[in-house]
Amino acid sequence: MKTTRYRKTLVGLQFGQRTVLALAGSYEVRKRCTGKLHKTSSLWKCRCSCGELRNVERGALLRGFTKSCGCWRVKHGREQAAAINAKRWGTPPKEVAHDV
Repeated sequence: MKTTRYRKTLVGLQFGQRTVLALAGSYEVRKRCTGKLHKTSSLWKCRCSCGELRNVERGALLRGFTKSCGCWRVKHGREQAAAINAKRWGTPPKEVAHDV
């Protein structure tokens, strides 16, 4: 892997529910119309708090575009739906089972 710039390591840092484990590689993005190299980005191997392993682009981690593998959204989406339904219909919210 050819590196032209100093690359700051993200290993050990936590972004939302994800913890960076190692550098997984890099990839090139080319412009569709000209075929010229547009950018090169690094992929980092991350572990979510639920145990899921995924490769995530560096920019997505640093800019906050990704915070979990989707487990957080599923868990909290159920809780929010129960609270909204309880507010709308005047019934107390039921306990939500967390299978994550």
